[in-house]
Amino acid sequence: MAMFAVPASAADLPFTSQPAPVPAFTTVGSGYNWTGFYAGVNAGYGWNNSDDVSVSGSEGFFFNDAAFGGFNTTGGDGFTGGAQVGYNYQIGKFVVGAEADINYADQETKSFGSLGSGIFNESLEFRSELEWFGTVRARVGFVPVDRFLVYATGGLAYGSIDASATDTMTTARLGRSADVWTGTESDTKFGWTLGGGAEYALTNNVTLRAEALYVDLEDTKITGTYTGDIDILAEDTFTAKADNKFTVLRAGLNYKF
Repeated sequence: MAMFAVPASAADLPFTSQPAPVPAFTTVGSGYNWTGFYAGVNAGYGWNNSDDVSVSGSEGFFFNDAAFGGFNTTGGDGFTGGAQVGYNYQIGKFVVGAEADINYADQETKSFGSLGSGIFNESLEFRSELEWFGTVRARVGFVPVDRFLVYATGGLAYGSIDASATDTMTTARLGRSADVWTGTESDTKFGWTLGGGAEYALTNNVTLRAEALYVDLEDTKITGTYTGDIDILAEDTFTAKADNKFTVLRAGLNYKF
């Protein structure tokens, strides 16, 4: 009897279940990335770090530190606020960048010294006001946890100092009115700054920071000249010198583009 082969239908084939597709491997992202340009505002408080005023003059007794015996300094602290722009670049957990800021300042320092010998009395007042300051700084930071940055910063600092010094000498026994020497200086001073801070990303575009800066600008140096009518005193001058060092604590809010 002839044998005929009958093709098997698909239904007759043994069923083999297909393995479930293996999901593609997903790398866990590094979270927030600090790379990019930003701009923002800041506000805080600043105070003077030096009450060192020194005086020298053309006469051996008048206009010198030993004669005045030191100065009493008051003030030097006040509000500061401004704006900043910068750029960050993140490499792993490290962040490098640069920032520039410009800030209003309300810090006026007054120093006063006096002496008296029974023949005459003399006093010297030195006034110095920081009107504004700015910085251009490098920043180097570390990201210990997602969205949180701690950093050190430092670079160039500059600021506007308006200062004056007035020496007043009274000779009551001679029946004279006061003789006055005075001088002023208004200039932009340059120096350096160093500090650090911490910053947190509230959203992908908005960050909040706290920062401390120490600023050391060039000294203020004023030459005082005689304003009276005694010719021999017109030859005498004094020089008053003071440091311009201050600390700023401030908070800032940035928008990252």
